[in-house]
Formats: sequence, C-alpha cells, structure tokens
Amino acid sequence: MAAWQPSVSVDMDERTVAVYGALDATEGGTIRAATSFLGLGCERFDTPAALAAELEGSSPAAVLVAMRSAGAVEVVAHLRGQVRFAGVPVVALTGERSDGAFSDGYEHGVDDLASSRSMRAIVGRLRPVLERGAPAAPVRARGGGGGGSAGDVVVAGTGLRWRTVVARMLSNAGLRPRVVGNVADAVDAACSPHVRFVVACDDLPPEGAAAALFGARSRGADVPWVVVAPPRRLGSLRVVLGALPRVAFVDVHAPPDNVLFVANDLSRPQLAERRASARLLFGTAVAFRVAGSGEDDVGFTYNVAAGGMFVRTLAAPKGGDEVWLELWPPRSERAVRLVGAVAWSRPYGPSDGANVPPGFGVRLTGGLPGDLERWEAAYRALAAQPSPALRNVSAVPPALAASTIT
Repeated sequence: MAAWQPSVSVDMDERTVAVYGALDATEGGTIRAATSFLGLGCERFDTPAALAAELEGSSPAAVLVAMRSAGAVEVVAHLRGQVRFAGVPVVALTGERSDGAFSDGYEHGVDDLASSRSMRAIVGRLRPVLERGAPAAPVRARGGGGGGSAGDVVVAGTGLRWRTVVARMLSNAGLRPRVVGNVADAVDAACSPHVRFVVACDDLPPEGAAAALFGARSRGADVPWVVVAPPRRLGSLRVVLGALPRVAFVDVHAPPDNVLFVANDLSRPQLAERRASARLLFGTAVAFRVAGSGEDDVGFTYNVAAGGMFVRTLAAPKGGDEVWLELWPPRSERAVRLVGAVAWSRPYGPSDGANVPPGFGVRLTGGLPGDLERWEAAYRALAAQPSPALRNVSAVPPALAASTIT
C-alpha cells in the first residue's frame, strides 16, 4: 500500500496537528479524516529536521508521532526539551498498546498512545485540545539560585531527558520545579525554604542520591524525598535508606507521574489514612468503553483500590458514564471484565494541584460473575506486599489482542 506523502508546508498554529513518521495510505487517510472531522489542519513530516524547522516559529495544537519510525524518539525529546511546547500534547501512534509500549512511551515523554487506524481513538485524544483552546505552557523550570515558592520541588539528576520529562510533569501539576545536577546543589536546594519535596535520581554526581539525602537531613531538612533508580539499584537503596522517614523509591523506567503519586502520599499521609482502601500504584493496559458503545479504547491504569481505579488517557469518558473495562489484575493468570461508573475526570493541561495525569477515576459496581471478587482479591494480595510493584508486566488483555489493535 502506498505511503502517505508529506503535505506542502504551511504555517502551523493552534488549529494544526503535526504528524511525524512513515504512515501507509490507510493510516494517513484515517488521520486526515479525524483532523478534518474536528476542523483541524494536518501536516506530516518525515525527518526530525523538517519538523524542527517548521516549529521554529510556530506551535501546533498537538503532535502525533509514529513511534516505529526512525527518529521518533528524537522528535519527542526535541518537543519535551523546550518549555514553549510543554503544553502541546504528544500522542504516540502505535499498533502495540501493551504494558511495555505504554511505559516506554511515558518514559520518553508522550502523553498517550493511539492506534493510527482508529479514527475514534484519534478523535478522542484530539477533541480535548479543542475544548481547552490554545496550548498553555506551564510554569518554567528554574535552575539553581533564586527564591522559593509554596510549590517548589527540587529535581536532581544528570539525564537531560529524565529531568525534562519529570519537570514538565510537575509543572503540569501546578508545581515549580528547580533543576539541579550534583549532590552539593541538591543539598542546598533541599534546605531552601518552601520546598515541598525532592526528586533525586541515583545518577546524581559525584556520590549519588543517597549522599544528597544524608547531607540534607544532616542539615535539618526533613522534606520528603523520592529516590529514582533502575531496578537493579532499588534493593540496595532500600537497605541503605529504608529506615529514614518520608522516603520513597520509584523505578526510573516507570511512568514519571509515579513520582507525583508517591510524593503526594509522603507529603499528605493523612489523606491516605482516611481512604476506605489504600490507593496503590499499578500500571497495566486496560480496554474501556462507555457501556453500549461499539469499540474499545485503550488506557493505562495509574492507581488502583479495592473498589476502583484511575485510568490514564486523553480520551476520558464524562463523569457519571457507565463504563466497561477489561484488564489483568495484579499478578493474575486471567483477565477480568468489570463494570464501573466514572466518578470524575482530569482533563489534559497544566492545572494547579493536579495530583494525577489526565484520565478518569472509576468506582467499580460489578462485572462478569466472580470477576469483581477476583479483582478485590488481587488488590488485597498487592496491598499485602512489603513494597508493591510500580509496574505490571502482564500480557495484553484479550480485548486488546483482537481487532482493536491493528
């Protein structure tokens, strides 16, 4: 099948969607139909340099990136490396919406995944762009020095992509990230007034996040710390730092929003204590649809409880909608089909005090015979672990392995 050819260059604005990567004619037709349906323009680019040149003097409504294409990661990194694009949603076009695909996409800085052959999925992710108007850039990340604010957060590490993605996520939550790159600066920043918490990557030179944490505590700074590290390092860090109060650990390969989740629980433990059941980080692909509709969409769970869950997606149903869900519970050998009511939704974009990514919260009300009980049992098993896993590595639910994934 012939490939979709790049369009003639136009000046992009908040009514134009930029599309990057190789797409066949069917995929291209689907994207053009989706953008036309919403009254949006559409322009495709086949090299990172071409897209970067077009973006020099313009800002699109959204960017769709075919992740199988060469240069896709470079394009996402370019967008996430500039503050003026912080409010522009980036959607990965991929046929594989598995646990690994979602985790990899979020790690690189995309906001959601969608099938390039599903007009409904693309429209569902672009429609919120129209509803919120032109992209709004969040608060600019600050470097060392300067005064504090009530929403200051220290981001300490050397990886440029990691720092950029985490800082953007925190900015979208209404916080003010202060980025530092070594142990001494991290200690000084942590001891500044008005700091809410510190996020420190284990690659912090010269001695690592543990040295920075001990240094800050020795100077009397008792703000919460979230230590981010690769899985092979998490065990030893827990041994060294686990006895310290108000310290949590996050896998560096997990979605960056996990940092915000554990930081909120450290900062406001009283909220967790009042819940009927604890909310636990758990990420897995979930097929969902408004009850009675004819096509599944795909999201990714963010946190779960005995009687509900939060599903990360730009295509959130409305509050009050009844939804059908299919997913694998934690460490389960079979998927469950559940029914729930959308309790609330969080739209895309910067928002003061946003403690979750865009998506919707579901209160579970039923399911296929025995499935709600299976879900609750799996949740209890997850909650009983000393250190619940931050990511699930299950197979794709049956509904996602069929024709919904093309």
